[in-house]
Amino acid sequence: MKFEIAEISEIEQENVASSEYLEAVQRGAFYSPEPLLLTENVVDVSDQLVSVDTKPGSQKKSEGRWFGVETKDLIIERDTLLPVYRSQDLKPFKAKSSAYLIAPTDDDGTHLLDPKHCESRYPRLYSYWLTAERLYLDRRRPSSADSLFENLDFKKYISKQLTLHKSNDRLKVIYNKSGKNLRAASVTPSEIAGQTLYWLLTSSIEEALYLCGILNAPCMQEVWDKRRTSKMHFDKSIFRRTPITVYDHKNPLHIEIVDIANMLSESSNESLVELNEPVQELFRD
Repeated sequence: MKFEIAEISEIEQENVASSEYLEAVQRGAFYSPEPLLLTENVVDVSDQLVSVDTKPGSQKKSEGRWFGVETKDLIIERDTLLPVYRSQDLKPFKAKSSAYLIAPTDDDGTHLLDPKHCESRYPRLYSYWLTAERLYLDRRRPSSADSLFENLDFKKYISKQLTLHKSNDRLKVIYNKSGKNLRAASVTPSEIAGQTLYWLLTSSIEEALYLCGILNAPCMQEVWDKRRTSKMHFDKSIFRRTPITVYDHKNPLHIEIVDIANMLSESSNESLVELNEPVQELFRD
């Protein structure tokens, strides 16, 4: 059943206030080129080693610069793989990573390690990286970073997320950059949101559930669609053009959204309609 929310639709014609969350929203890690850095296929070889195939280059992406590039049956150290979330990994309230970046971290998992300085620690990765670096330098755009490692951590998008490792009492909310419907879920702070996602760090489990409840509510999907940045992309526009208030643990309506969201996050039932009434009421106020 389609849920009507006239109060929200009416302010489409107005200069809508931004959400207080807007400044907290970050874009996901921009790792490139994927044929050198991303794998979707990992097979165990031993306790320490895995065999991977890098993602084949696309003729559409990067003007076909990486078309036909891939590495099959690459054996590298297991600890050099970093799970990454992408849009296709995301369902309302649920996320499961299906890809890895070839990106080693330190023992604490808070900083990336440059593979060119890891010869003794990860000799197989080191050998692969030298080959990948040469290919990168040969095919990169003139405006691209000077090294493959710099391009992997473009604008420190990965590093910024890794440094959240110690925020164990908090959760990161991730949502898709584009698509038919908006989908949101929560993950631990240092898990990496990829380039097809946006993310923001919350102060508590309850705040994460509150935001996921609003973003996933069926009654809001038409609103998000109208407030896209472009025909395909949501980007930050949902927070820039919707006055989502900061979570208040004393607000009964916020608590109701959290309770329903918590129930849905633990259920296999994909129906989200129970969110409609409290979310509608939230924006009526």
